[in-house]
Amino acid sequence: MHGLSPSCQSSRLARLLGYLEHDPDNIALLRDASDLALQEGCWGEARALVDRMLALMPHDPVSRYRRAVILTQDGDAAGSLALTQALLDEGLQQDAVLFQHARALILANRHAEAEPVLEGLLPRAGDLPEFNHLYVRALHGAGRIEDAIRIAEGLGAEPLAQGMLSLLYTDADRLEEGGRLAAGVLATHPDNIDALISAGTVSLAMEEAGDALPHFERAMRSHADNGRAWMGIGLARLSCQDFPAARTAFENTVRLMPSHLGSWNTLAWIAMLQKDHAAAEAMLQAALRINHNFGETHGTIAVLRAFEQRWAEAKQHADTAVRLQPDSFAGRFAQTLVLEHRGRPDKARQLLEQAMGSFQAPAGGNLADVVRRYLLRNPAARKDASAASTTDRESP
Repeated sequence: MHGLSPSCQSSRLARLLGYLEHDPDNIALLRDASDLALQEGCWGEARALVDRMLALMPHDPVSRYRRAVILTQDGDAAGSLALTQALLDEGLQQDAVLFQHARALILANRHAEAEPVLEGLLPRAGDLPEFNHLYVRALHGAGRIEDAIRIAEGLGAEPLAQGMLSLLYTDADRLEEGGRLAAGVLATHPDNIDALISAGTVSLAMEEAGDALPHFERAMRSHADNGRAWMGIGLARLSCQDFPAARTAFENTVRLMPSHLGSWNTLAWIAMLQKDHAAAEAMLQAALRINHNFGETHGTIAVLRAFEQRWAEAKQHADTAVRLQPDSFAGRFAQTLVLEHRGRPDKARQLLEQAMGSFQAPAGGNLADVVRRYLLRNPAARKDASAASTTDRESP
């Protein structure tokens, strides 16, 4: 190695690297230098030093652990997990290894697996840097939102914690608190990822897609691997009926969050709106492979089968959807299509009105109110709806 990279300013590390110029295979020097490089955040130097160490001692557990840390920093969750899992399998159950394993699990969006690992470390949390922040993220991702809020509320006023708390409030449907806290964080830290996602999500919930989109796009520019940023972009674009852009965004969402069934279903709906039934079928089958008992997926398949005029299958999937998930909107909607096809339009309309009435919109009212507000804000859509209604009345 020849000196430090421009981003690294450590006189002590520079001195160790100078010694290594004259004695490049000195194990003790390599260990000390790689440890210091990680402490100082000199990632380029750390990477080169650990690589050199592993070339000399490929099974050295400390160097394999350090490589896992570096891979997590690089965003390589799979590579980091492979190393930490191997160390754990070899019986190296030290707190540092377990903590690093949890970090990589969270990076891989496997929060539910990370949460019990971190819970086991709670008695020694004070010895692990940023433990509470990581534990909040694990609890949040595992669905234990109230537990996450309880801890996050005790983390103080620093922006990272406040951004996390704003998103937790938003995901707990405490939209006013989440939006207010996010705005406060963004006023001084405009790139805080959690506050951006929170602010965008609140705007979407209040049916203000135009306000939501800049937040999600800014989040995506600084965190291109954030699935929620892409999901928000997709929902905002979908609200504006920009189906190609919405589809691209949701394709990125399912790539980054492959187990998120709602995104697979939304992506299938977009494909159906584009009349790309083959793609919609592939997306829904992917969702079924993840979880065959998710009612909304069966409901969306039922709608697709109705569009394809495969009515017996449409009824079967619609009934399955409602059995698995009684409030499945897609399932109820598909049932109305089947009833319409069978010549029972009054019953179909009644069922659809019930489904729309049971949906509580964050901005007030139910789904019918959401549609009404959308038409008021979008004259072109209102004109299209009026034309469709006239066509229906004139049909024989």
